[in-house]
Amino acid sequence: MDASFFYTTDSREEFAKRMHVQQPAGAICHSAPLCIPFPYQRRSVRAEPVMDLLRYTRIPFRPRFYYGWAMAPIGMLSVMCTAPAQTFGIAVFLPYIRADLGLTPAQTATAYMIGTLLASLPLTGIGACMDRYGPRLTMTVIILCFSGACLLISQAVGLFSLLLAFLFLRMFGQGALTMMGANTLAYWFHRRLGIMHGFKSMGVAVTIAVAPALHYFLIRQFGWRTAYIGLGLSIACLLLPLMFFVYRSRPESVGQTLDQEPVIGSRKAPEESVPDQSWTFRTVLRTRAYWIFAGGAALWALVSTAAAFCSGSIFETRGLTATEAAALVSRMFAAMGATLFVAHVASGWLADRYPLRRLLSIALCVVATVGLLLGMPNSENHVYLIGIAMGLSQALMTAVSATVWVRYFGRAALGRIRGSTFTLLVAASSLGPFMVDGMAALTGDYTRVLFALALLPLPLAVAALWATPPSPPSS
Repeated sequence: MDASFFYTTDSREEFAKRMHVQQPAGAICHSAPLCIPFPYQRRSVRAEPVMDLLRYTRIPFRPRFYYGWAMAPIGMLSVMCTAPAQTFGIAVFLPYIRADLGLTPAQTATAYMIGTLLASLPLTGIGACMDRYGPRLTMTVIILCFSGACLLISQAVGLFSLLLAFLFLRMFGQGALTMMGANTLAYWFHRRLGIMHGFKSMGVAVTIAVAPALHYFLIRQFGWRTAYIGLGLSIACLLLPLMFFVYRSRPESVGQTLDQEPVIGSRKAPEESVPDQSWTFRTVLRTRAYWIFAGGAALWALVSTAAAFCSGSIFETRGLTATEAAALVSRMFAAMGATLFVAHVASGWLADRYPLRRLLSIALCVVATVGLLLGMPNSENHVYLIGIAMGLSQALMTAVSATVWVRYFGRAALGRIRGSTFTLLVAASSLGPFMVDGMAALTGDYTRVLFALALLPLPLAVAALWATPPSPPSS
């Protein structure tokens, strides 16, 4: 294959003309190779075949359809492939891991908490790599690391090696690859981003229903170690060819525009624009809206994870046996899954048409309702209400988080913005269950703890009404 397919030594003006990319005002066009319109300038651009293959490669034809429709299934598939690193996927393996390594439930729970907490710390840096090197190269490296983490956990021999495996699984799977799948949609869709996120999340809901049964089948047939090896290799074989031959980082790389709209006079989303030329990560951190939306996502993760993790223990303290409590928990999650399947599309539709600050306020009120319902006496019908509330809160919050950052702050620093919020979210999800269990142990009662938990989101729900899109700073 001709090396010019991988990189070009055209002048920046020639490359832009050949790609039919309109240079915006303020574009930086010097004589160095590769014309990358501002704000996609890198500090240095070199004609290196390996790097350019994954950073700047364009497909060898001009697609007759909007290429975002080909990218959306890849974003959904990448998130679905994180199942071996998600709590619902790992939970199936835990009994077999404990029996094989001779560990107690408390030891594996502690290793999981520490691994998840440490996994949240590098996500901002991973997002910065995406901004610097592009989504395609960064995502390829993450897939390789995630597949390697699946192989690593299959070789665990004790508590410390299991903790390291949890760390890398949660970092590259639950954190980084999930973030990259969401960012893929944000780079290709703006006006329809909410509804596209809704369809992606329907695939996630199907994964929640199917992946545990698949993991259980593989474990029964081949053992838990071989099952993880097979999952890791399958993920690499499925996603890596897509990265090399199908995936493209941005619409500009195939001569198209965001949402395939004209550059001038394009229709904007309900209350947001695309201020790519203005926002840097430092200026984003100075805005009120960033901290309100990031804090809301962290509170949702804390409450919802605590509710899911501690629900069985809560039911047992009310006179139920372990079997009866497990039956109620399964019904609760069944109601949650059914709600998510419908609510994800509905919440995505709402995110495209209504102010995101109002949806955040509603989502936080529903999160408070989860804690309130858990604190009340429970029956079979009651746990269905809990599951519905958990599903609604997750659907609304994920729709808001998937759309707000690119609509409020543009794409220039999207990787670092999402990475920082994922750090807060993953850290909060690791702390929530232990905060609730610890406070219940001190007070001797879950009820007061759950009512206090229900009050946490309410002040932020009120503050969310003032989380309007900030004015772009002067260049």
